Amino acid sequence: MKQLTISLFLFLLSTTSLLANPFIKGYYFTLDGKKVEGHINFRRSAYNLFRNSPSDIKFKENLDSKAVKLTPNDISSFVIGTDSFTIAHNIKINNLYAGIFPKDFVQVLISGRMNLAMHRSSSHDGRYAYEHNNYVIYKSDETCLTIWRIKNQKEDIAKFFVDFPTLQSKIMEKGFTYDNLPALVQEYNELSSMRE
Repeated sequence: MKQLTISLFLFLLSTTSLLANPFIKGYYFTLDGKKVEGHINFRRSAYNLFRNSPSDIKFKENLDSKAVKLTPNDISSFVIGTDSFTIAHNIKINNLYAGIFPKDFVQVLISGRMNLAMHRSSSHDGRYAYEHNNYVIYKSDETCLTIWRIKNQKEDIAKFFVDFPTLQSKIMEKGFTYDNLPALVQEYNELSSMRE
């Protein structure tokens, strides 16, 4: 009976971990642009007071094959289901040294002359784990701005919208919040396309 209980416990534990981090059909692009299809498991970047580690993926050609870890240094982008991820540079998610990621994956939300992405990270304070989702805005160059405290970053955000003073004034309004950013980026892209 004891052996059955232990076996059942181990089965439940392995099933729970599989459900928590399943491999999903997707593909990635190598640094030289080759598309590789298979199954992907995404892992958020992580940080604490002293260090950080960028996000990565585990990749399997098929569900029975051995997983291979790939980082932002190994691939240029990947897609899981309908979610696309690319690389952004100099992502700063707080004032701590460990809160700066020189190069990391971000989930693409809006593409255009200005892009909006989501950086996904986690932290641990020794007792509790926290998940953080921060918007990242960037243009075609490698300059990006991670939004982690919007009330204190309004001037920095407005600099990204310098082409359209009306949009800059919306950012500086008292009621501007984190939730307004996707619509503002979309409006920027629409106005930019009308200028072309």
